[in-house]
Amino acid sequence: MKLRQQMGHPVAAVAAYGYNDVTTERMLTFAGIDRFAARFSAHNLAGEIEVGHRFGNFTPYASLRGQAVTTPAYAETTIAGSPIFALAYDGQTVVTGRAELGIKADWTHDFEGGHVTLNSAVGVAQDFGGNTSKTASFQALPGSRFTVEGATAHQTSLLVSVGLDVAFDNGFSAGGAVAADLSTNSSAYSGTGRLSYRW
Repeated sequence: MKLRQQMGHPVAAVAAYGYNDVTTERMLTFAGIDRFAARFSAHNLAGEIEVGHRFGNFTPYASLRGQAVTTPAYAETTIAGSPIFALAYDGQTVVTGRAELGIKADWTHDFEGGHVTLNSAVGVAQDFGGNTSKTASFQALPGSRFTVEGATAHQTSLLVSVGLDVAFDNGFSAGGAVAADLSTNSSAYSGTGRLSYRW
């Protein structure tokens, strides 16, 4: 078996912007059935920088990520029932950050007509920032402002991922990966697949 060592970049950076068209619907069964809906646009700006150094098939790394999500002030409209409990929300910008420290590993095996690569990573992440509260009020009740508190995940989590990529000399390649983000009070799992052609 022949192992191919891949060269890694010591520093990598990326920036991203996202536009979100958000629609919400809420139902209240306090006195009959009241239904409320809202629609608004949210903006997401993010950036990340990562440093690492390859030692054979292993690459220790550290990364820092920042993200800002901006939502405007918006108000619900009444779809059915009484409008008394329709809510209005203040605009808000939530800034979050994440620092990661871990190690990545990959092994590549050549075969006739291409090669296959197994990727894996394990690390620890520390999240900071991220205000989960939102100020709202009942539109029909002046002076009824109150704060809604969202769920907060534990700030320290374990990161685990594994992936497999197969590349052919004719330019076609395919791959997939699964990842887990685990903390004491939350867990998130994700999977991706890819099919590409390079010429």
